[in-house]
Amino acid sequence: MEKYFDMGDPQNQKDLETILRAIPSYLDIMIMVTMYLCNAHKAGQTPKKITCRNIIALVQFSQNLMQRGFADRDPFQVLPYFEAEECKKLKSILPPGSTLYKYCLMSKLQR
Repeated sequence: MEKYFDMGDPQNQKDLETILRAIPSYLDIMIMVTMYLCNAHKAGQTPKKITCRNIIALVQFSQNLMQRGFADRDPFQVLPYFEAEECKKLKSILPPGSTLYKYCLMSKLQR
């Protein structure tokens, strides 16, 4: 899997640390604004309707960001100490189309 950007570059690491330190407060603000718009729509103050789809997208975005989905495209690499080599070995063992969830549900014999 290819990376979106070079993790070895010191400037990229510094920028990433800055973003990850600030992002929890930004996510809280996004959730607060989402809930405000939802309540404003219910009160008839705005035509903008906030759907469940908007909220799910926000939650998925925050999970992806916090689990380093921006750097590692492979969902198996979200696991600690699970690098590209381990992912390659695991994918050679797993049935085609298997997900992390399906892998966790497998019995020890199936793994």
